[in-house]
Amino acid sequence: MTNRVQRTDARHWSRREAAGLAQVTGEALVYPDVALRWSGRPSLVRLLFSQLGATARALQSRQAWTIPGDAAALLTEMRESRQASYPFTATAVTAYGEVALSATYAITRRVDSLPGSVARRRASDLAADISKSFTLPESWRVKNPVRTRVSWQETLTQSFIANSQAEGARSRLTDNGRRAFNFNADTDVAENMTFSLQGSRVVTFDRNFNRRFVQTVITAVFQLQFFAGVGK
Repeated sequence: MTNRVQRTDARHWSRREAAGLAQVTGEALVYPDVALRWSGRPSLVRLLFSQLGATARALQSRQAWTIPGDAAALLTEMRESRQASYPFTATAVTAYGEVALSATYAITRRVDSLPGSVARRRASDLAADISKSFTLPESWRVKNPVRTRVSWQETLTQSFIANSQAEGARSRLTDNGRRAFNFNADTDVAENMTFSLQGSRVVTFDRNFNRRFVQTVITAVFQLQFFAGVGK
């Protein structure tokens, strides 16, 4: 388990024509920032998994700025931003077949208090990954196994802004996301030749503007390495 605390204080001076110099103060605080990592081979699930691991983190930060007013009816301006993030990752390797599994989920919330308005943002990231090596039939005359990997990712983001004087009224600024599915397989067909097959499908959408874009790509590559010999 690890824990980290960070604090930053800042002082800036801004020149004004009537009032001379104005001091702008700022501070940033990161607390708590706690991370917990664990890995092992529990005896209860040893028949199912040969290795397990997990990582969890909780992070909160705060930033604030204060701009003083002046004698020319300029009010004191205060800005504050608060952010909280909670990522979690789990990994496992099966005892039979040696299939590697991993999953990651993270959620982030942010609140920005501006003069006369409050902006709220929420983002989530989800990813899953499966990888395994397969032995090819002897009739194919390929000694090396095929290394395969399948992954899926999803990112969602929403942000709203509200007037501090009107309770319950808010406007949606962003509401978009991205989903991606990827497949990859590669093997060494010879000492100097590698074959790889890749496929991906990426969906990008924006609910705010009612837009959706889908991209599908399939790629097959033969890579040949050769040496011309040692030069004299």
